[in-house]
Amino acid sequence: SRTKGENNTGDDLTDSTSHSFSLGANGDLTPKLSGNVQAGYTVVNFDNPNNSNQGSLTMRVGLGWKLNVKTSMGFDLDRSYAPSSQGFSMLSTMSRLSVSHRLTQDLSGTAYLSYGVVDYTYANIPGVPSAGSPSLNQFGMGVSLQKLINKHFNASGGYDYSHSDRDNDSFGRHVIHAEITGRF
Repeated sequence: SRTKGENNTGDDLTDSTSHSFSLGANGDLTPKLSGNVQAGYTVVNFDNPNNSNQGSLTMRVGLGWKLNVKTSMGFDLDRSYAPSSQGFSMLSTMSRLSVSHRLTQDLSGTAYLSYGVVDYTYANIPGVPSAGSPSLNQFGMGVSLQKLINKHFNASGGYDYSHSDRDNDSFGRHVIHAEITGRF
């Protein structure tokens, strides 16, 4: 993939080319356990002499465990690498543990906990001080309900909370969501 900034002089911090290669597999490990795995490598080539080329291993692992007819658990781990629009690269490692349960024939619920770390690599620009911390911690949790109204309509709603922590800068985010989806 190619990213090009507004500045056409060739020294824009956002100008870069990303190359990724990955291999993976998915399938059922046992009658109750399924999974997927993917591993690869990503290289980001910046078009700026002050910002060296960077690369990193990437991976994705997902496991699904069916506890019984009504309840299942899932675990996902994702490590990705990409440039950002501000002229630096981000290496993020995110994990998520979820539990889903069917409450009635047409009503189910899901709850999750998540944790992630985003590591930043800043461009080396003479005269510009680098940012305070090279990493950001993210914590999250949420619950949702899904209801089958009839054969054409589904409804869902829930609450998500996330907290981002970086040196002296931290903040929380609350999201309430609801939607109705129709299929004809």
